[in-house]
Amino acid sequence: MAISLFCFLNISQISDGKINMKARCPVLIMILFFKMVFLILFSSFVTAEVDSKITLIDDFEGNNKGLVFNTERKEYTDVPAAGTSAIEVAVGNLIENHSKPDQPIGRVLKVKGSFGTGFGYPFFGLRIFLAKDEVPMDLSGYKGILVKLQNTSDFSLQVLTIDVTDFNEFSYNVVAGDEWKVLKIPFSDFKQNAYFGKQVDFSLKGVKGLAIHLIGAPGSNSGTVTIDEIGFYH
Repeated sequence: MAISLFCFLNISQISDGKINMKARCPVLIMILFFKMVFLILFSSFVTAEVDSKITLIDDFEGNNKGLVFNTERKEYTDVPAAGTSAIEVAVGNLIENHSKPDQPIGRVLKVKGSFGTGFGYPFFGLRIFLAKDEVPMDLSGYKGILVKLQNTSDFSLQVLTIDVTDFNEFSYNVVAGDEWKVLKIPFSDFKQNAYFGKQVDFSLKGVKGLAIHLIGAPGSNSGTVTIDEIGFYH
């Protein structure tokens, strides 16, 4: 932009510390100015249009500004089932690998842990309830979940509904990878385990929240599930 202005402006005189400039092509300068204004407005419009189709559950920035849901997080492990698994949950700034263009800037949620012994299928996880006291909400107006994450461990993203009472939650398996990615997962892709528990219809009228659920081999450590933001899309 600076080069363009230099091409169209002629510095004609310098006196008393003042620069008198004569515009050679004022029409072209006006065209460039309005083009810049149009691009800025168009960019803002597109951003607003995209954001209007997504309702954030949490961006983990800590201020809850503009968020619809009053979320509550609860950790869980297999300890009540005689297991010895442990979980580590942290919310903080992402400081490593800032040179990568796809890295988020700001605070993120990190979930990792160790799979213990004593229970045949060690597990741990984090439930994110949409409201205090696990009050269910009607999400009939939404089509699925959008999440920006990096996960160096396989995990299941689960939708917690009031109809499931035996932990056979509706789940979507997220395969491990080193790169940051944005997943857009329709609710129709969430399935129950066909070989465990009671099968029920998937209803969005009574959704309590989501869960990050990890299962592993006894005595092993998990990778890390790092989430920058998560929400529902229309």
